[in-house]
Amino acid sequence: GSASRAQLLFIVAWFHAVVQERRTYIPQGWSKFHEFSFADLRSTAAIISSSDTENPPWETVHGLLDNAIYGGRIDNVFDQRILRTCLQAYYSEAHTSTGGRTARPLPNTQIVVPCTNEHAKFLGLINKLPDVDAPALFGLPPNIERVVQQANSNRITAQLKTMATAAVASGGWDRDKMAQQMKPLLELWQTLTSGSSVLKPVKKGMAATLPVDVFVAMEAESAHNLINTVNKMMAAIASVLRGSELLTSTVRDAAVSLAAGLVPPKWSDVWEGPESPALWLQAVVDKTSAIDGWLEKVQSGATLSAPLSLSSMFNPAVFLNALRQQTARQTNVAVDELKLVCQWGGNGNVGALPVTINGTVLQGALFGGGLLSEARLDTPTVSPLPPCVIGYIPQSQEDPSPDATSVALPVYEGLDRSNLLTQLR
Repeated sequence: GSASRAQLLFIVAWFHAVVQERRTYIPQGWSKFHEFSFADLRSTAAIISSSDTENPPWETVHGLLDNAIYGGRIDNVFDQRILRTCLQAYYSEAHTSTGGRTARPLPNTQIVVPCTNEHAKFLGLINKLPDVDAPALFGLPPNIERVVQQANSNRITAQLKTMATAAVASGGWDRDKMAQQMKPLLELWQTLTSGSSVLKPVKKGMAATLPVDVFVAMEAESAHNLINTVNKMMAAIASVLRGSELLTSTVRDAAVSLAAGLVPPKWSDVWEGPESPALWLQAVVDKTSAIDGWLEKVQSGATLSAPLSLSSMFNPAVFLNALRQQTARQTNVAVDELKLVCQWGGNGNVGALPVTINGTVLQGALFGGGLLSEARLDTPTVSPLPPCVIGYIPQSQEDPSPDATSVALPVYEGLDRSNLLTQLR
């Protein structure tokens, strides 16, 4: 074929390699593993080959790849945004020599696609590529290797825990051995709950009527129910190990899971927190204590007076919805006509119910002085963000952070990015 067709097919193959290799860096490259396959490469090549290679229909190519071929496999709006950015960057006339122009290097490289249809020249270019690809080649920060190492470690740990659970379950019930394995967790639970108010009943006040107040009351009740469930099970396990109670299947299943380093399914079904039982127990107690403190503010009429941390809630998405409903009620604006906005540094115009949020962290970049900057090789995997003020305003009202000077970033409940909470600018 022509030299222009050869250039375009090289770009097709390069783009396919980039979107596939980004899967190595989940959850930053992509939020999860997308099933990009050879069929996508073949379909794209067929589209390019059947088009006018001297004057490619870029808009059509972008639309087909975004909505049908690659984009058809993506169900995350921010992954879709990554795909569209890559499509705009790679499928562009800037990287071809059509019309007598000089081709620019491919994104994040110094590689200029040869203006020839000679297979040997393309093969020679490929052979000069380094054996190890730098993350920057895929538009990723240089410190992302740390994230990959942590993810691999967590995956291997999870596999070992699964094997340990099977080994413990198949080994029968050995009370002495189980007592030795459970001792650290039983002592930890005793330390966490002694001198704490988490085991006390929820303080009842006046019946809440405002949506956020209702949310806090419900959050406190469900938190204490979970604490009581855990406490009863830990007490039952301790009694069985002392020989003062008979072993039941429920106690055995919970003890086997904990001894193998797993959170019992009945607990994680209520709240899916850290995978480590010790960290899970610590988080449950910390969240419950924070919610109890918040409940006291509700009962004194100061629900939103102090900064809040979304990480101290079991259901942060429900809180945002309650805040939206309360704003709608206070401003007489329909719920679906409100949008979430934020202001970094200063209250700004963030609606009738501004809430200061702290405790958020940023991954893959740095933020300071109101500006985003690229992460460095020595940048930690996550960096703390300053407090920001959020609130809901009418859709028709101007955003305090305009599109021209800001970028919308996803806010996830955890570093695994499995649960998308909202987005902030």
